[in-house]
Amino acid sequence: MAPRRPATRKELAEKLEVLRRDNVKRHNQTTARDELRAARLAKQNQRQAQIEHDRLLGAMASGLPVDKLRAERLEKLAKLISK
Repeated sequence: MAPRRPATRKELAEKLEVLRRDNVKRHNQTTARDELRAARLAKQNQRQAQIEHDRLLGAMASGLPVDKLRAERLEKLAKLISK
């Protein structure tokens, strides 16, 4: 087995540069994935709010009386949908 020679400053600097580059690449991938996940969840929540809003409006149209709680929920859903 050949004896190991000590690494030079240039070699160490190159290794560190590669490590930094890989870390930045991994960070960017993770950030992009997290942003995509957050956007998907926001869209899903908005869609669910729209479904609930339409269901409440349909119930009102069929003659169901609107109490204070349902009216407040309709307002909150309308604000969520308009975002």
